[in-house]
Amino acid sequence: MNIMKRIFIMSSERSGSNLLRRILAMHSSIVAPPPPHIWRHLSYQLPYYGLLSDVDNLKKAAIDAISMTQVSSSHLLWKHKISVDELMPHIKTPNLSGIIAALYDVYAFRESAPAWVCKENNLFDCAFQARAVLPDAKFIYLCRDGRDVACSIKNVPSHDQHIFHIAHEWRNEQQKCILAFQELLAQNAAILVRYEDLISNPAAETQRICEFVSLPYEPTMIDFHHDQDSKDESLKTTYWKNLGKPIIKHNSAKFYKELTKREISLFQLVAGDILESLGYPLVNEKKVRSVGLLQKLLFSVQNRIYKRIQRMRLKKDAGSVERGKVLKEIKSRQNKIKMPLAPPITYK
Repeated sequence: MNIMKRIFIMSSERSGSNLLRRILAMHSSIVAPPPPHIWRHLSYQLPYYGLLSDVDNLKKAAIDAISMTQVSSSHLLWKHKISVDELMPHIKTPNLSGIIAALYDVYAFRESAPAWVCKENNLFDCAFQARAVLPDAKFIYLCRDGRDVACSIKNVPSHDQHIFHIAHEWRNEQQKCILAFQELLAQNAAILVRYEDLISNPAAETQRICEFVSLPYEPTMIDFHHDQDSKDESLKTTYWKNLGKPIIKHNSAKFYKELTKREISLFQLVAGDILESLGYPLVNEKKVRSVGLLQKLLFSVQNRIYKRIQRMRLKKDAGSVERGKVLKEIKSRQNKIKMPLAPPITYK
């Protein structure tokens, strides 16, 4: 019996992770369903399920995880509906990571595939948990010039919107990615891929990734845009529109045109050292030398206003509204589930 290959992509949002997911999904041995972001949301629910070593509690968490893959109007909908009874026998470790691993395993079984790719937002926060449950898992650290990420993030309602705060968010996320990457690299379990290298030389980079995960390279992988699943996903959300197109080889250094010189300098003031460590050159780095307290307060106010304006857009997105209802229902059970993780203490 062949061992299932598990591949994780960790990156900041808007770094090309869904592009890489669709490229890998074109491999004849790999499945890569849309990311339901289970770790990101259910991690906060763990105090309320009780000990997951209890089968009933584990089942409740598994039901919630499954529900996040089945939001009918969401672009994150899985084409396979997995039942909790089908899932439970595949959960080898009674924790959230074990539940997620089992979900992807069952999905791969449904597709008769010996490998799967998980691309979750904030995966850098739980890479070690995933590795503990899946000691043979491989991790791809995908990075992109943070200044180009900032250009794209400005259109994402769930993120900070002022360049100063976007830079802090990107810096913090890269630090977490680098920590996980450096630790896993020592175990031959991680590889660093730059978005700019992937789009400028997709065949060579994809071949390098295939060698890393011990699968033969297939030239059709970079023709992902011809695949019907890629076409369908490109129509489900504006953020994935490029999945229906060939790789845009010159989709880099956009910040030169889309950010002001001051915005570039602010970003570099916050995260210039991380940019340089990942091989990205600094420009105009002497324009802004420091940011005072009053400026930080002003940036925070502006950021809150921009975020509120952007979030109004979510109310027009049927998938986001429906997914919000599912998450609200999951959170509402916090008051219904009374399963303490430890016996109560009596104070005299």
